[in-house]
Amino acid sequence: MDIHGKPIEERIEWLFGLADRHSAIFRSPEAWLARERYLAEHPTAIAVLKCMDGRINIPVATNTPVGLLMPFRNLGGIFDLGWPHLGEVLAHHVQRVVNAGRHVVFLVTYHYSQGDPRRGCAGFQYDTAAAIAHTYEIRRQVEHIFGTDHSTVYPLVCGFETDEDALVIHGTAGDRLDLSTLTSTDRATLELRLAALLP
Repeated sequence: MDIHGKPIEERIEWLFGLADRHSAIFRSPEAWLARERYLAEHPTAIAVLKCMDGRINIPVATNTPVGLLMPFRNLGGIFDLGWPHLGEVLAHHVQRVVNAGRHVVFLVTYHYSQGDPRRGCAGFQYDTAAAIAHTYEIRRQVEHIFGTDHSTVYPLVCGFETDEDALVIHGTAGDRLDLSTLTSTDRATLELRLAALLP
């Protein structure tokens, strides 16, 4: 479905419908039990620092059950961990997760459109390079606060291409892995690709 090309009224209606469907699923006993089982089986919590743009829906794009990713939103995905309230909220989240014996991955995201830069992030005046530079600054701030060895907290820079709802993983040396380009054969080597990208 090309929701991005629809008139605004249809996009708003689609978004409300999506929220209603997610709410019904989230409240069901089966979904609650599935979330609890998933959390028991996976030791890593995932938090997402992202733009408040409604198109940035990581659970939908990754087919992740609703309620597993902790979103932190701001205009343009522009954050500064030195902001008193934000720093306190993130520190509390990390402490709560660590107290439960788990690790945290922070997806530090930016978004853009391959088809039309004007469908990118207005918070950065549609300047994808500026958005990427900012995500690396947030990554540095996370490392300054929570450490650089990444044994407990791992900041992962990710792009989100809004035309295809595709994630682009940024490596520590500047390399990128566009997940939308992977074939079924490539998926068999995904773990090796990620290990090379994120040593």
